[in-house]
Amino acid sequence: LTSILNSNPHLETDAVAIVKAKIKDRRCEVSLVALALLDDLMCRRGPTLQHVCVTKVLPRVLKMATPSSGGSSLVRDKASELIHKWGLSYGTDTRLLDYAAASAELRQKEVKSGNLKFAGNSGAPSRPQTLCPVTGLPIPTPG
Repeated sequence: LTSILNSNPHLETDAVAIVKAKIKDRRCEVSLVALALLDDLMCRRGPTLQHVCVTKVLPRVLKMATPSSGGSSLVRDKASELIHKWGLSYGTDTRLLDYAAASAELRQKEVKSGNLKFAGNSGAPSRPQTLCPVTGLPIPTPG
């Protein structure tokens, strides 16, 4: 998919729409694969796709990550992990501040519900991070 988008960048919006449809699938396996694919595409395709995802997908993933949302806890946890990861990775770009805002909003909801899975920077020494090959931004490691 990445190579198709590299040769046809005008298809990014369509690709994001297709992945969004799969994220909303009732089967949690399909949703998990679609979330992983979206994250990979955002890392590999860079700011143009990240900007498309702000309007097309971010609200949906945020809704899925909300502690009170129904559905699979695996999908909810993965969506929450990605929202926080994107907030750290892309939220410092002035054109993509919606990622940081979504992460902060989700963190407030998680604290309120007592379901905080992401502690942020607790002062503990940080582990080495992998850098996204396209953007050069750090990709936080889970756990």
